This record gives sequence, structure tokens and C-alpha cells, in this order.
Amino acid sequence: MNKTVKMTLIILSFISLAICCVWFYKKPAFDSGSALIVSLIAFIGLFFVSNNDNTGIKMSQKAGKNSKLFQSGGDMNINK
Repeated sequence: MNKTVKMTLIILSFISLAICCVWFYKKPAFDSGSALIVSLIAFIGLFFVSNNDNTGIKMSQKAGKNSKLFQSGGDMNINK
């Protein structure tokens, strides 16, 4: 995830958390409490998201003589 995007999401999540805190303070109920919990989880969860786009998937192949290798990260059709 891009650092700018992550920072924007953290700021928006913090604003949402602040609004939910005020809502829960003014009118404590199930809906305001659940919104507060969800926004808190979203805010905390953003700190566990990695900044790099590397998914950690490694692919390698070995082939013998007179063979061709095709490697892809998903579905692949080979037409002769």
C-alpha cells in the first residue's frame, strides 16, 4: 500500500473514530457502541497493514533439455 494512501486512510479512520466517540458519549446505545467498536478495529487494523506491495509469493521452475517453461501468477492458456 502506498504511504500516502495509508496515511489518508489513517486520518479518515481517526476522524470516523472521533465522530463515533462523540456519538457514543452523547447517545450511548447499541448502534453508537457498535459503530465505535468497528471504527476502533479499523483504525487499529491500519497499523498492521504492510507498506510494501510484495505479497511474498515466490515462484520457481526447472526444466530439462528441449522443454519450454511458462510461469504465471494465475490462470494461463497455451495455444499452439
